[in-house]
Amino acid sequence: MRNRKSVVGGVVTVLVGLSFHVAMAGDAALDLKATGEGLSLRTSGISLSSAGPAVVLLENGKTNTWSLAADGVVGQEKQSSRKTPMGPADGKRFEWRTPNGHELTWTVRKLKDHPGFTLQASFKNGGTTPVNLRELVLISAQPGGLTLQGDGKDWRMGTLGTQDQFNHTYLQAGDMSTNCSRNYLDFMTLYTERGARGVSIGAVGPAESEVRIRYAMKEGVSSFSIAANMTDIVVDPGETRKTDEVLILADPYDVAMPELVKWVAVTHGARTKKGTISGWCSWYTGGPKINAKRVERIVAGTVTNRLHLPIQTIQLDDGWQKEFGDWSGDTNKFPAGMKATADTIAQAGLVPGIWISPVKSRVTGKDVWQDSTDPEVQKSMRTALANLVREGYRYFKIDFNYPDIKNRKDRKKTSMQVKRDLFKLYREALGEDVYINACNGTAARSALGYVDAARVGTDVFDWNAKRYIGCGMVNGIEAVGAAAVVNGVWWANDPDCIRLQPIAFPTPERRTWQSFVGLNAGLVICSDQLDNLREITPLLRIMEVMLPPAPDKGRIFDGNTDWWHRQFGFVAERPWGNFASALLFNPENATNSVAVKGLPLDKVGNKFHVFSFWDSKYLGLADESLTIPDVPPHGSVVLRLTAQGKGNEPVLVGSDLHISMGSAEIQEVKTDRSGMTIVLNGPAGARSGNLYVYSQKPIQLGKTAGCEATLHQSQPAVYAVAVTNRLREASNSIAFVFNP
Repeated sequence: MRNRKSVVGGVVTVLVGLSFHVAMAGDAALDLKATGEGLSLRTSGISLSSAGPAVVLLENGKTNTWSLAADGVVGQEKQSSRKTPMGPADGKRFEWRTPNGHELTWTVRKLKDHPGFTLQASFKNGGTTPVNLRELVLISAQPGGLTLQGDGKDWRMGTLGTQDQFNHTYLQAGDMSTNCSRNYLDFMTLYTERGARGVSIGAVGPAESEVRIRYAMKEGVSSFSIAANMTDIVVDPGETRKTDEVLILADPYDVAMPELVKWVAVTHGARTKKGTISGWCSWYTGGPKINAKRVERIVAGTVTNRLHLPIQTIQLDDGWQKEFGDWSGDTNKFPAGMKATADTIAQAGLVPGIWISPVKSRVTGKDVWQDSTDPEVQKSMRTALANLVREGYRYFKIDFNYPDIKNRKDRKKTSMQVKRDLFKLYREALGEDVYINACNGTAARSALGYVDAARVGTDVFDWNAKRYIGCGMVNGIEAVGAAAVVNGVWWANDPDCIRLQPIAFPTPERRTWQSFVGLNAGLVICSDQLDNLREITPLLRIMEVMLPPAPDKGRIFDGNTDWWHRQFGFVAERPWGNFASALLFNPENATNSVAVKGLPLDKVGNKFHVFSFWDSKYLGLADESLTIPDVPPHGSVVLRLTAQGKGNEPVLVGSDLHISMGSAEIQEVKTDRSGMTIVLNGPAGARSGNLYVYSQKPIQLGKTAGCEATLHQSQPAVYAVAVTNRLREASNSIAFVFNP
């Protein structure tokens, strides 16, 4: 960009701006230019030309917008470098003073070791009276300022959290070829070629404000902006308020998004030590009709089937309370009190769990979203939560976390700060030992640092959300895929419940949802009448093969360019051989084939063994041309793809003991000249099932420990090992001896 002269305090300053070009592998090179007049970048098939920053104020009852470059306000620049979670960053800070004395800074920093940069702004009230700060604009690309290489239908814009907590709206993803208007909260991805080219954008901290990323397409012309939502906070004379830093990263999706969410985890203090939790939730079997007798029956059913149902918590959902806002137990449903029910659960060796929504009140006869900055409301919430802890509850699913931002008493706090203070209150009232699941319906960073788990999608009812809009399995699948990258990094993701009973949904849909939840490897919660399960053994096995969740977390293999996330899973690297565990999904309304092409098979190899989990079949050796035919509408397959191995060495190629097919239940595989030993992780997976070993050498069964096993050759060079009576409290091992 050209140089610009301006006058600051009577001194003539030349704004030379800054310019970067970082050579990276492939298409990830980044050309970035920034001056006080604006910013331009080119990378990965994306071009952006933006005006400089802007500030939106409420002063004396009027809305004033200062677009600093357009209004010709004087400015100066200073060096601005610092260390970041992704290494050093160098850049410039531009400073302006508006005609009425306010000061604004706009900081652009380029990462030294990555094709990316950050933006941040601050505002200082230079006047003599308080003002209301509505918005600080970081990027404002006017119509035509954002262009893409190629056809817009090949590019897909998406996000991390699929629900907007502020506006209570669904964040629609889609391609770039049609007229649309999209408004994302905090995060956005824009990629083509299955995530190989594009950018990831996110508010990385330090949790000062929510960030709005807006895109619109009208008659083939696009507009784009990034702005900090300062929510009309009061800024006193002499006071400075700043935005979150926003990261724009041009690496491929599989590199950029993991780095971005790790940065957020650092700045927001992620809590992951407690890991996942599994259990039963009352909501989908009877809704609010929960009562003490029913809980007692569920507990008894769980205890009876404990060998095959190793869940951790029994959680009461909405319906136990007298009313929203009156968080004492309904004595008609719980005549002995809530403590007695908690004791019943705890005496069975389970964690008492409970649902609550402290912000929502209905004691006046209508729904009210309370102001969580009101000291009286805070006191009431603390009391309600502390009472339930005293009564014995240790797992809390906290819902409807939508405080009244518009009418809040504390006008010094942004909406982000209000929400984070709310979750801080929850943690303080409940204590460090309590497991908190934020039922936000999205991956919202407002809860990050205070909760152990978070619901990343809405309730999941029928397939197409006929009962509640936005609450179908299709929405759940999108949410699980889009938010998978934060699972185990910010918290444990909660995808919502699975149901075991076959009456809930047609089999292909039910099995697909179970598979997404299982390979997600976050919370696993069922919501069936556990004291009255039909076909009890096969139904309980659905939970059994998902517990405990695998250490390898499911991820999308499409770079967030596929609304359906047709390929989902992980690649596991082990000393005894690498393998991929993948869900291949047919979202069509007709029978179709599904393909493995597109999976990251570089660590598995050109040739690999194929095992199908749900029907426990070895499908042979294959390469990336493999397709599975005749998958029913909305159906799926779950496959393990195992590296072929070297020479004649035997290879473990399949397991139906756990849906991860070796990530959770296989502790070690040892092979030497005389034979092979498979060591199983005792607590993980089903108590009986099958392992499959491919060996060109004839093998026979040796010693077993902690389990029983039988061996037979099911196909040429393929041996099926039927494992039974596995102990939970110890490792299980099965030895094989090579026949001479």
